[in-house]
Amino acid sequence: MNTFGSKSRTIIYITLCFQAQLVLAQRPQNMANNLTLQTCITKAISNNLQVKQGKLQIETNQNNWQVSKLNLYPNLNSSFSQYFTAGRNIDPFTNQYTKQQINYQNIGLNSNTLIFGGNLLRNTIKVSEMEVSMAEKDQKVTEEVLTLSIIAAFFQVLNNEDQLDIARKQLESSKFQQKRIENLVIEGISSKVILLDLLAQIAGDELLVVNAENAIEIAKTYLLQTMNERNLDNIVLDRKGIVLPIIDAHKESLNRIIEASAGTQAIISVAKLRTEIAKKNIEIASASRLPTVSLSLGLGTNYSSAAPSQQFISDGKPPKFVENKLQDYVLVNGQKQNIVGISEVPSGSFSDFGYFNQLSFNFNKLLGFNVKIPIFNAYSAKYKIENAKIAKLSADYQKKITEIQVQNTIELAYKNMTAAYKGFVQIGKQLKAVENAFELTKVRFEEGTINSLEFTLAKSNLDKIRLNQVQAKYDYIYRTKVLDFYLGRF
Repeated sequence: MNTFGSKSRTIIYITLCFQAQLVLAQRPQNMANNLTLQTCITKAISNNLQVKQGKLQIETNQNNWQVSKLNLYPNLNSSFSQYFTAGRNIDPFTNQYTKQQINYQNIGLNSNTLIFGGNLLRNTIKVSEMEVSMAEKDQKVTEEVLTLSIIAAFFQVLNNEDQLDIARKQLESSKFQQKRIENLVIEGISSKVILLDLLAQIAGDELLVVNAENAIEIAKTYLLQTMNERNLDNIVLDRKGIVLPIIDAHKESLNRIIEASAGTQAIISVAKLRTEIAKKNIEIASASRLPTVSLSLGLGTNYSSAAPSQQFISDGKPPKFVENKLQDYVLVNGQKQNIVGISEVPSGSFSDFGYFNQLSFNFNKLLGFNVKIPIFNAYSAKYKIENAKIAKLSADYQKKITEIQVQNTIELAYKNMTAAYKGFVQIGKQLKAVENAFELTKVRFEEGTINSLEFTLAKSNLDKIRLNQVQAKYDYIYRTKVLDFYLGRF
């Protein structure tokens, strides 16, 4: 026994298995990926850049909505001003003219709030809220359009796969027929010309297989591009629950689908929201005709370099009266008598009058009510209201147009679905008849009672009907899925 050889084969086998596991672990994207229709739709929506843009618009509208709600609250602003003046100016401390250079500051804190504005703010909040909903519905519209594209691409792949399956069966049948004719030629029962014609037929069948394989690759590429998926390869579509052995007629009525679409289609919801927003915009425009009342609060102070550096501060005690002899005099009986003046001296003392002392000394408060009554503004309010009414009427028309377009699309889809089903049933009947006829033709061809041209025409006719049946089947299935989409089943 060659023990060394046996051990070597075992080591090689283990090594190959280990390497295979590494390859599978490192390249999951190259493995076959089984994708259901719903998985393709989910991936497409998740990867779509327009959907991601829509999410950003939703966030923007949500921020605008928050801002509109916060506008109900009073604002609060602070201010600081620094000035340097020279020449003839007004001293901000004494409000008197002065020619000295002055450095002064103004410091303030202000707040304003709207008390009444014709429900302008509350209607603006409502419009902002509806714009958030409309952005969400707009994103849903994008997702719905993408869903229809995925459904079409998905079934195109399945259709092409079945076309390839039929092409391969046709090729196998032709090759099987080739072997039988070769045996008949060897036995001298059939001519070599028939064999050469059959070989030409096989070459044509091989071309059909190649074309079908290429069609599958193109269809899969389109499906992946629609999904915006670059990390998948060798995809396999899951047919479970999609392609049933028995194809039945669609059970929902046209009216039922149209009624359901009013609640399932986001494009209709967007049109309805636009009419509601337009209605609110009329109320917003009408607010420009009403008075507005606002409340203002303010705190302020200032500093001036022209102010004195010291300030007298009273201690609250009674003032003192001091007698002072003046230089003036009066004559009394021919003698000079000095006039005595009495001056009042307040009780207190001087203290430094610094920067912060001055800010405290100049502190002031403000409380004000502001009423604005529109009288004449070049008819701006009138035309704002007129334009808002026109926009509302336009939104109503657009809503009606959208509803009609959706209804027309459903009606056409329903008619196409019905026609596709009738065509599929009829092709099935035709196929059975042609298959029975071809079996007889094949026997006659093998017996040499008909020529190769007649056989080739009969086979081509059969192959064409089989391909038409596959096309009709997927055409019908696809159209039923479109109607299911309008029923809200995706």
